[in-house]
Amino acid sequence: MTNVIKFPANAAGTAKPRAVQKKEVLTALGISSPTLYRLIKAGLFPKPMKIGAKMSRWLETDVTDYLEKVSADRVAI
Repeated sequence: MTNVIKFPANAAGTAKPRAVQKKEVLTALGISSPTLYRLIKAGLFPKPMKIGAKMSRWLETDVTDYLEKVSADRVAI
């Protein structure tokens, strides 16, 4: 899958979480902005973190965890 977000490795070789913009979330999930907010309202996707008065970001791990969960649910059917 080409939309999966990859963590950059730090000096210790472990993945560092980063905050991603809404457009990156939408691209990774392949959904529209209204669909993203419907998922959040339904409790299916995490709310964004408030970085400032007008800035929100999601943790990259939240996006990848959601994709893994949806993928696992799909295989389980």
